[in-house]
Amino acid sequence: MLSNNVVERFSYTAGPAGGQRGVERALEILRVATERMLRLLGVPDIADVGSDQVRLGGLRG
Repeated sequence: MLSNNVVERFSYTAGPAGGQRGVERALEILRVATERMLRLLGVPDIADVGSDQVRLGGLRG
């Protein structure tokens, strides 16, 4: 569901905070939040999320 790059970067930054258990818990939180977001959007898979369903707010390229 999440790209390997995102997971690797997240694991690297979350690791020092709680070791492997902390990383596993943080990834579980991300998984649950992503699944909830998909249900709220009414799409079965993250690949089905369209640009009309995403607000990039203050993000800059």
